[in-house]
Formats: sequence, structure tokens, C-alpha cells
Amino acid sequence: DLASKTFLKNLTRFHRLKRRLDHIAATILSASFREDPTFRERKPAQPPLQPSDDLDELLACGAAALPELGALVGDAVRNAGLEPRAQPNTFIEIAQGGDELYTAATLGPLKTRERCAEKAKNEYSGDVRRLVDVARASVVVDTEDQLEAVFRHLLADPARVVRLKNRFANPSFNGYRDALFTVRLDLPQGSHLAEIQVHLSPILELKAEAHVYYDFFRKHFHGNMESCDVCMKLLDGVVGRDEFSVDTLEKVARSRDVARLAMMGRLFDVHCQQYAIAKLFLVRCAQIEGEHG
Repeated sequence: DLASKTFLKNLTRFHRLKRRLDHIAATILSASFREDPTFRERKPAQPPLQPSDDLDELLACGAAALPELGALVGDAVRNAGLEPRAQPNTFIEIAQGGDELYTAATLGPLKTRERCAEKAKNEYSGDVRRLVDVARASVVVDTEDQLEAVFRHLLADPARVVRLKNRFANPSFNGYRDALFTVRLDLPQGSHLAEIQVHLSPILELKAEAHVYYDFFRKHFHGNMESCDVCMKLLDGVVGRDEFSVDTLEKVARSRDVARLAMMGRLFDVHCQQYAIAKLFLVRCAQIEGEHG
């Protein structure tokens, strides 16, 4: 049916993109960087909170924080031997949206009041204190050496980084890799938390495509990304080094490999809720087991 075909189309393209991202990361990032304890994730016991629960005050502090945030990311890329307004890669132009292109250091627009209210309601049960990306900036580099230099600069002040999500070491389920630093900026009117996204240009170039499949599977799994992660790991276990495709499905369905048939049936039944597809594998599995039973 159409729903099954749409799901398989997105799953096929998603898995192909994930393999591309894994290959790029393996080519650029060394094990020593990924495993460096200096760059390990920093996850506080409780989510970081802004000092005020008043949205208007939060927006005003965010606007006041932009110059200091811009200076911080500017110094970080200079530490990597780059100029803030430099294009990250001579041969790649990566759009932020519209006609705007990423540079080595890019100060993002202040999050709008409407978007802040929507995010607080949908993701944080209305708690605006958890909005730590009202003021945000991006850093884009090309190499591991530059990435390491940016990390070391941002982490030089132990009190500045209150949270670090290092997805270069622990990638998202779709294979996308970046890092999110939640930083504390000291202002005359008090402290403010802001977000710095750090990217590698060859991976960032694929971000828009990765988000298409992220959004599809986020909706399919009703926001449960852990289920999607389990689904992808099961899929990798079935296809091994091969790339997932309809041909792969057909080969497994024609095989007498009970273990792979059962795994594929479980994948589509329990995790993907694609029962018509799951039935093909489970019936075949039962037939083979019946022959031996």
C-alpha cells in the first residue's frame, strides 16, 4: 500500500544517507578526538535554567547577550586559524536559509517571542527558563585540527560551559554529528545562557537532507527517538555492510536464514508498526521452522 511504500522509500534513503555520514566522519575524525576525555559530554544532573521565568525579560537579556556571544565564537574560530567571516570551505557554499550562507562564525538571529512560547509549551511544559537557545551562534570548520582548537577554546573556562552535547563522539540516530555547547554569559544585568552549535562543513552540507528524514521518523515514532534508534540498529544488524534497499528485503524474504527473517519481522512489527511488511518475514520464518518441526 501507499503508506508502506512511503515508509520504505524514506527508510532506504535515510539508511543510505546515514552510511554516507558515517563514512565522512570515519574519514575526518580520529578515534583520539572522539575518545578524548576533555571533550566528553557534560550533562548536569538537572537541565540548565535561565535565571528568569519572565519571557520578555529573557528576550531582552538574549538581545543584550548577542555582542558577547559574537565575540566568544569569533575568538574560538581565530584560535583555529580562521577569520569569523571566512567561508568554511572554498568549494562548498552551505545555506542557512534563503540567501544567507554559513561562515566560520555566524551569529544567529534572536529567537522570536512566538517561537519561544511555542517551544516552551510543546517541549518544556511551559517552563521558559529551559529556553537556552534564545541567543545562538554557529561555528563551522573543515578539519579535525580546527574542530579541536574550537573545542579547547570554548572549554578553557570551566565555569562557562554548563552543558555539552558532543554528537561527534555520540552521533544522532540518523548519523548526523555536531556539538551543542550551552554557555553562561555574564552581563551587567546578570547571567544569560546561550547556545553555540559547532559543525564540520562536509557534514553540515548534508544537514538539510538529514533533517527531512529526521522529521519523517520523528513523526512516525511520535517523537520517541529512542525507538527510532533501536530500529536503525536492528536494520544495521540485518544488512551488515550492505546498503539497505528493497532488493535487500527481497533477498532476506527469499532466504532460509531464520535469524535474519525473525529480526526483520521484529523490526517491522514491533518497532516500525509496518505490519503488512512484517507479515511477509514472519510467515516465511514460520514456514521454515515448520519444515524442521
